[in-house]
Amino acid sequence: MLLNSFKILKDRQRKFGWQNRSKAQTDKISIIVPVYNSSKYLRSCIESIRNQTYRNIEIILIDDKSTDNSLAICEEIAKKDKRIKVLANEKNAGCSASRNHALPHATGDYLLFVDSDDTIEKTMVETLKRACEVNKAEIAVCDITYLYDGDVYKKSKYANGDTEIISGKDFDLIYFLNPDMVVENVAVWNKLFRMDLVKDVNFIPGIAHADEAYTFKIVNKAEKIAYVHESLYNYRQNPQSIMGRDFSIKSFDIFRAFLERMSFYEDNGEYEMLWFAMKRHMHWLYLYKEKAKVAGITDKKVFSKNITPIKEYYKRNKMFLPLTSKDKKQITLFTTSFKMYCFIKHLQS
Repeated sequence: MLLNSFKILKDRQRKFGWQNRSKAQTDKISIIVPVYNSSKYLRSCIESIRNQTYRNIEIILIDDKSTDNSLAICEEIAKKDKRIKVLANEKNAGCSASRNHALPHATGDYLLFVDSDDTIEKTMVETLKRACEVNKAEIAVCDITYLYDGDVYKKSKYANGDTEIISGKDFDLIYFLNPDMVVENVAVWNKLFRMDLVKDVNFIPGIAHADEAYTFKIVNKAEKIAYVHESLYNYRQNPQSIMGRDFSIKSFDIFRAFLERMSFYEDNGEYEMLWFAMKRHMHWLYLYKEKAKVAGITDKKVFSKNITPIKEYYKRNKMFLPLTSKDKKQITLFTTSFKMYCFIKHLQS
């Protein structure tokens, strides 16, 4: 199990079950698909959504000024299915802006995001909606199958068929306590959200790791999250990412996401979570030092601007953070001599 606080509700699901499909499909599910130069995989993506066993859906395809025939594919398929809406950005704006653009057009009771080069299992919507309904949860999450060059690359090791119920705050805690579940935790596209949770929260446009800066804000609103341990989302991995060859200056956007977390936790007085976020920020900046060197990124300002916020958060909150004497030495070293901090981290690894 992921955390000791989880409760397995398999017996409860058997008891209440999926007894009335027509009644269960009264709620509409909005599915937003941002599209950009996705022609290679786009048809299979859209067809996997159209063929869902849960039929009461609307599919919102938002083209981000593609330079291939992605928009034409969207319009072609939309003629066959009245559940499809096709939107188009006036200029290329990025995935986050596309999602933000599409959200006001979503009229469903629940919301699902799907990326245009991925596919979903035909029972995904039905299964996640059932999990919300049976367990009175605001969010349902599923496990992931990772695809690499069209073949199964890896399935989540937690996909054992169980359903677990956890609070939103404890689900957020998994991000820090279970490093091998970061994608399952952070990704926006393996989750069914009740619409009222998401309608007033936007993605940050123009940054990489946008889900990292978004999903935790939504899950913290939820009293209950139903985690369905079935691999229902097929996530196509970028070979460059798997091989670690796509590191660039944009990779440092991850620290913008960490700062979003720190700001959120500080504002809400969640000092243990704030310290977890600060440690994550510090450790990743250490990891990025070597990656930046290999990628030829030598500008020291890239690092100094990501050290300064830790100094400020520590100064404002050190009386409240749950720090050991070792923690205090670690953060002091990080904020005064990042080079020495990295040297010692390297010796300890």
